[in-house]
Amino acid sequence: MSKKLEHKLLEVIHKYYPVSVECGTIEYESNLESKKLMHLIKNTEQDNDRINKLKQFLSVISSKNVDMSVQDYTLLGSNDRCFNIQLVKDLFHEARTHSICINISILKPYYTINVLEIQRSSDFKRRIGSPQRKESLETGIYKNIITKIQKYLNEQMGLENFPESLLNKVIPDISFQNSNFGQFTFYNAFFMDDFYTR
Repeated sequence: MSKKLEHKLLEVIHKYYPVSVECGTIEYESNLESKKLMHLIKNTEQDNDRINKLKQFLSVISSKNVDMSVQDYTLLGSNDRCFNIQLVKDLFHEARTHSICINISILKPYYTINVLEIQRSSDFKRRIGSPQRKESLETGIYKNIITKIQKYLNEQMGLENFPESLLNKVIPDISFQNSNFGQFTFYNAFFMDDFYTR
């Protein structure tokens, strides 16, 4: 991953997030960058044609897989910076759920795909612990499905896969929502506060 691309992505981030200003303060809320981000989020159509077509594409995949469904967990109202569309597979006999999470940034045409595993109670009514990313599932049993989704996102939606090497890289002088200075990452900037599923 080139330093040039990292620099370009930082330029985008600095358009929407105030540098060295603590989130939640009056100074932060009145800052031009913060206002730009809130305006972008507020004016993003949650129900749009491109996302609906993606859901239709995912519905075809889910129809060929037992106990799999398409879910939209987008939370623009909570100031997420992405669409969060998921293929959810309930493994009732194992008391767990797998979610193939497709996050599409509203800041720039980038996406990430990851698989989360959620432990469930034996009656499947409640979640036990937090969702955990399982890279072994991404390169294992869900690899073919992910490859199909990536092809659709690249060719039909004109999106690029966000550089994996930058996702967890910290941007030390920015804070936002639950991320204090020294915790805010590229993933937080372009997508959301944390991996999320229900």
